[in-house]
Amino acid sequence: MTDLSLDKKNFTFEEGRPKSRLYNESYYGSIDGLNESRHFFLDGNGLGENYVQTSKSVVAETGFGTGLNLLALLQRRSTWKVQSPLHYISVEAHPLSKSNFEACHHNWTELEPWRHQLSETWTEPSTGWHRLDMKDSTLTIDIFHGTASEWFKNFPSKSVDHWFLDGFSPARNPEMWTEELFSSMADFSMNGSTLASFTSAGFVRRGLGQVGFSMNRTKGYGKKREMLVGSFGDAPAESSVTTT
Repeated sequence: MTDLSLDKKNFTFEEGRPKSRLYNESYYGSIDGLNESRHFFLDGNGLGENYVQTSKSVVAETGFGTGLNLLALLQRRSTWKVQSPLHYISVEAHPLSKSNFEACHHNWTELEPWRHQLSETWTEPSTGWHRLDMKDSTLTIDIFHGTASEWFKNFPSKSVDHWFLDGFSPARNPEMWTEELFSSMADFSMNGSTLASFTSAGFVRRGLGQVGFSMNRTKGYGKKREMLVGSFGDAPAESSVTTT
């Protein structure tokens, strides 16, 4: 299983952004990480500001990182007219300690209520499943500390509505962009399930297409010119960003 003792020696800040020394890559690609997260993963999955959630939604994320995508989603969800139950499922091979998590998001005061709640229920790195108690009966958060392949073996939901593909870049972290992972995603998707990812790599687009996702390149954010969005089965993608 994954060595979970890597956090302290491999986590640092560079130019104001949290960075993994292990993968030699920042956890987000620009200093405006919050809006980047909103663009790639929320808008990319059709979870826009005018989204109407009428039934329970399941969001699964490949790479919890600093938790920014979750915080961005919770903040946006608080603005929706209807807040139906949400189940957030994520995986992280090298989870952060509580102190490092707390150091990551102070620049975004709008995230403070949810950052504080996550900090209060934070689970220190230890292999296996961890359920975070956010004291909200409509919200369930399950995080797996370990590899993505192990993650799927005891997956806590039968199906996923929205996928956030947010591992480090395929060139630096190929274990998060495998045919095995794409196939497992298909197993837990239903007609209309959506996905979004910062990467626009051709082999990722083709690999997801081969397991049943209809894939498109669309506009990225900041220095990232393109990203990928997709939907499973024959339902069209509901991305809030312009598809090319």
